[in-house]
Amino acid sequence: MTSVVPHERGHVSSVRPVKAADIEFRFHSMPARLLDERAGELADRMDLDVKYPRATPEKAFLDWLYLGESDYSKIAAPPLDLELGQLDSSRLNRLARSMGLVEKLKAWRARKRKHDSDPGVRDNSSKDLEM
Repeated sequence: MTSVVPHERGHVSSVRPVKAADIEFRFHSMPARLLDERAGELADRMDLDVKYPRATPEKAFLDWLYLGESDYSKIAAPPLDLELGQLDSSRLNRLARSMGLVEKLKAWRARKRKHDSDPGVRDNSSKDLEM
């Protein structure tokens, strides 16, 4: 399970794995401005349908994008074979603007378009559908 916690300016981000029974929890820190109200409206950031703090899929994706490009994180950037069609693109764009990640999102989308247009990727996808 992965959790993201806020840190303030001047703090160096780190990962702290915690093992409990058969579960490993990983705590990553991000600047507080990317997690609090400065990152966007509450309904855009948090899944309000559950009784515990959980990010919306769009916020989780942008957190992953941020951590994947951070020099302080060992998390890999989101893979290019993700299906972004299941995300709310308006919410994703609003959050990217609020979080200051518009350029990182544009760059990732450009890499994804290039990946998706690769004939080898399309051939593999077609073969998977024939199963």
